[in-house]
Order: sequence, then structure tokens, then C-alpha cells
Amino acid sequence: MKEAGEEEKNLTIENGNVTEDGSPFFTVLEDGGWPSLCSHGHRYRDVSRVIGMRTQKILDLGIRNKYCSMCEYREAQRLDPTHEKCYKNWEGASASMEKDMLVECFKPQQAISWTRVPHSCMRWGFQRLL
Repeated sequence: MKEAGEEEKNLTIENGNVTEDGSPFFTVLEDGGWPSLCSHGHRYRDVSRVIGMRTQKILDLGIRNKYCSMCEYREAQRLDPTHEKCYKNWEGASASMEKDMLVECFKPQQAISWTRVPHSCMRWGFQRLL
């Protein structure tokens, strides 16, 4: 994904899309969604992708899980619940997963500074950045 970001950045600079201070700016699209095989209609997982509009390549990816099948199995078998790799990384409301992943993509420590997202529904994510 880092290479895709560099490619998007280089194409942007070649096209002359830079700010007054010389920083390149380019347009991205956020695409998120629930897996189609959710458990009985429950939303335990979500995935979010940030895609560069020029290259159509994934620039960032986030995954949230509210459920870990290994934890569930070990609990049902009354075994020690600790195990090597737990995939559960979300405790909040399912509806907040995508927003959280978007905010994570736009954090200042990311290698690329994001400036424009052509998707009207993304306003809720940007409010959390302020």
C-alpha cells in the first residue's frame, strides 16, 4: 500500500496538483462495508479501504472485529480464555466501526496527508478529526 501511495503522490505532482507550500494533494474514495456472511444478521466485522482516484489502488485498509471464534470456542469449552492470536479489536457499536477506521487513516502520523474525499457521507468521519 505504501508503493500505491507513492505512485498516487508522484502522478499528482506530475499533474501539478500541489498546494502553495509544495505539498501534493489528491482525491481518494473511502469504501467500507460489512462482509456478506454475517452471523444471523449481526455486524461483527467491518472493513474500510481508502482508494486513490488516479491509480484506483488501495492506499489504506482497516479491519474491525467484535468477535473472535477462538475466544468463543475456548469459553464454551471452559478452557483458559487466553490464546496466541485474538482477532477481536473492537468493543464499541457496530455502526461506529467504519467511522473509527476512517479517522485512523487520517491521523497525522500517517505517511500521507489526506486533503479531499469525494463522498458526501464522509462528513461524519471528519467531524471526529476536529
